[in-house]
Amino acid sequence: MKICLYLEFYHAFGGKLYKNIGTGLLSSYRNQKEVLSRSGIEFVETWDDSCDILQINTPWLNSLRLIKKAKRRGMPVAIWSHVTAEDAREVFWFNKFLYPLIRLYLKYAYGQADIVFCRANIRNPF
Repeated sequence: MKICLYLEFYHAFGGKLYKNIGTGLLSSYRNQKEVLSRSGIEFVETWDDSCDILQINTPWLNSLRLIKKAKRRGMPVAIWSHVTAEDAREVFWFNKFLYPLIRLYLKYAYGQADIVFCRANIRNPF
């Protein structure tokens, strides 16, 4: 089995904008790579026609293109939902105006997956 582990922004501009920041998304991506390596599961970080599973971390525009390619091949698609429309609304003040579009986009994108993984943030109520 071979997995295409894909994080779209990780490779943008040669990774200069993304590889050295300490985001939870990047930590999660690194953890996924480590778990796959330790488990002896082969993976690549860019599209490869020889893969059996496409795993997307936060689907953006190029991710949708890859999902369509994978679906045409009958390849299962897994998406990690690291972001919600509600999260995006809170990041920048102008996102409250984009919220309806972000919500529609994410609903569509996550709907393309065979399985969506998410991590619940459970806050201590006390």
